Amino acid sequence: MQQVELLNHYEIFSAGYKSYTLSVEQSNIVKAWPENVSIDIYFGTWCHDSQREVPKLLKALQVNSKIKTTLIALDGHKTDPLGLAKNNAVKFTPTFVIFINNQEIGRIVERPKVNLIADIDEIIKLKQ
Repeated sequence: MQQVELLNHYEIFSAGYKSYTLSVEQSNIVKAWPENVSIDIYFGTWCHDSQREVPKLLKALQVNSKIKTTLIALDGHKTDPLGLAKNNAVKFTPTFVIFINNQEIGRIVERPKVNLIADIDEIIKLKQ
């Protein structure tokens, strides 16, 4: 699924995206992430955790266009047509899989410990 499709067809995601505001500190953190970082986002349009967290990350990443994201929409059984969720042992939504140079370096499952930006930043810093 493409970001524009998600935001145009699912009002709850669009509303969360529009209402989320990054602090200057958060914006600077995201801007500092290296360009070899990518994030796979496994989510459900029906999932309240996804509805809360996915728009925040999508909005945050607008300040760093070098970070590649892949949105993988899952059905109520947490499966997708290509079997990506099963192949990557995704059991809960949302699951954010963080990569550096296409190597998985960490995951955030369902909800972050602090917030998505702080948690992803910690994962990146631990692997640099």
